[in-house]
Amino acid sequence: MSNVKTRPLSTMTITKKCGIINYMEYSTGILVNSIGLIYIMIASYWDYRYKKIPNKLNFPIIIAGVVINYYLHGMVGLKLSVFGLLLGLGLLFVPFALGGVGAGDVKLLAGIGALKGPHFVFWVFLIFSLIYFVISIVYLLARGQLVKIIKNMIMSIYTRTPATGTIYDKSGSVSFPIGVVISLGCLVTEYVFRFHFFK
Repeated sequence: MSNVKTRPLSTMTITKKCGIINYMEYSTGILVNSIGLIYIMIASYWDYRYKKIPNKLNFPIIIAGVVINYYLHGMVGLKLSVFGLLLGLGLLFVPFALGGVGAGDVKLLAGIGALKGPHFVFWVFLIFSLIYFVISIVYLLARGQLVKIIKNMIMSIYTRTPATGTIYDKSGSVSFPIGVVISLGCLVTEYVFRFHFFK
């Protein structure tokens, strides 16, 4: 056996290395969060102004989310980014199939999942659903439709027929942009509850 002397790491060396690692982790969070913030701001504007979120916004962000997390975190980042993307699509699949949300809203949540991972996008969905529920109740109360819809739901259960009455306006589109509510759920998740995934 050869006697190879290894110089122990000094406290200063360890501190410097930990400082570099912490700085890199902090910079990673800043990069992803900055992209995500710009993304939801633009998506909210488009949804509020034009009642849709275009593919030319969603698709580049989805691709960028996967690529960035692969570059920063390797295969682990790639797998979890793709899982977040698929989870974002899956969480809104049923509402989309029932006509409750648009395709742009689904892809918005998928983009958030690609950027921030499955843990984050799951909490965004839960908080978005809660906010959406509260807004819907307030909206229906303001229009005097809440009691009518509840009665219709009870009658539909009793008679086994589809319920009538929705929270849609006369044009058939949702009266408030869901993309804005998703973005609000994203902000609450990030800055109020601080559910991070990629460190």
